Amino acid sequence: MRAFKVYEHPDFGYAAVKIGISYPALLLGWIWLIANKFRGLGILFLFITAPLTFVLDTSQVTSDWWWSLTLLFIVLGVPAFMGNKWLASKYEEDGYKLVKVIQAGNREAAIALVESNKSGD
Repeated sequence: MRAFKVYEHPDFGYAAVKIGISYPALLLGWIWLIANKFRGLGILFLFITAPLTFVLDTSQVTSDWWWSLTLLFIVLGVPAFMGNKWLASKYEEDGYKLVKVIQAGNREAAIALVESNKSGD
């Protein structure tokens, strides 16, 4: 079970965001950012990670390659650790209101639990 923030919008219904690390953002990086409508951050992230990857590739012939690898992991970790917070803030900016923080197995289950609790009131 994971914790989710469930939001409601009067026109668009419910949305849920997991609290904690965003593994899709860790694996997909700039693609995840652009897919979640963080286009500016996604493009910036692409322009940061592409040269770092190139530097890592070319620095393997020197003894300083581990600095490039460390820096790349730090940069790749930013969307993973901040992605869900950014997504929650984006929902709030778009007019969604926080309804409940709930434990569930996935986003769909969290929304279903909130809907069932609301209809039971």
